[in-house]
Amino acid sequence: MRRRVWTCIGAVVLCALLAPRAGAAHGAMTEADSDNGISTRAVPSRLQSGQATTISGTLTGSGAPAAGELLELQLDPVPYGRFINAAHTVTAADGAYEFAAVRVYRDTHFRVVVVGAPGLFGPTVEVLVGPAAYPSSLRVSAAARYVARRAGTHAFAVLEDDGSLAGVDVHRRFH
Repeated sequence: MRRRVWTCIGAVVLCALLAPRAGAAHGAMTEADSDNGISTRAVPSRLQSGQATTISGTLTGSGAPAAGELLELQLDPVPYGRFINAAHTVTAADGAYEFAAVRVYRDTHFRVVVVGAPGLFGPTVEVLVGPAAYPSSLRVSAAARYVARRAGTHAFAVLEDDGSLAGVDVHRRFH
């Protein structure tokens, strides 16, 4: 019985260790200025899936802040290839703008476009989404099938943060 528990736990740990690391191969540009007077930054630029980031910056025209300009936030999630419109805002008196609480579920490029000025857009900034703290449900299901075939049962258990066992038929098979 004890061997089955450790086999199940070992399978979950193995899945977690083999999970791909998002954004490990490249760095993120999180703040940038452009020649056309648009600055853009993302805070935070690294987060977990489903968390929110804030895209903000300033818009200047002819060296002075551009107040009351309509801006559009565009995003391009992985796999990169095409920006889509996500939100709109108006610049403040000092040219500042902010898109607050933008939820991100995977690595995403953001840029800000001035509405009504074709081709006038700011630099692209990147928000990277870190790997999940636990393996995905598909990896857990695959581990469960593997362990069930090896152990000859349909039970599957994981060790929770508080040290307790949780899973399918845990109490009947492992206690």
